[in-house]
Amino acid sequence: MDTQIKEAGVSWVQHIRYDPHSKMIVSYSLSFLDGPLATYETDLDVFKRRILKHFQVAKNGWKQAENKYVYQCADYRIEIYQDHGVGHTAIGPTVMVFSKKSDAY
Repeated sequence: MDTQIKEAGVSWVQHIRYDPHSKMIVSYSLSFLDGPLATYETDLDVFKRRILKHFQVAKNGWKQAENKYVYQCADYRIEIYQDHGVGHTAIGPTVMVFSKKSDAY
């Protein structure tokens, strides 16, 4: 894995979606599991606070929905997840970013 990604506290890149028509990355997700920012046991609010402190993202305007926080503006959406590794589709502490060109936006 890239040194800069590791230094940012990312455990691994879960996905990167590239749109060949617009020639842009339209979404990506990063796992922070068992890194310096979070484990399965880290509370969602604590994980969100650490992400906001560690990265240059919006500090206000986040909305909580179940096991995640969502920030959405005109150009992109950021989701901060923490499901504590529970459930069939568990992903642990994860940050997902979707551009307005993404199907998931």
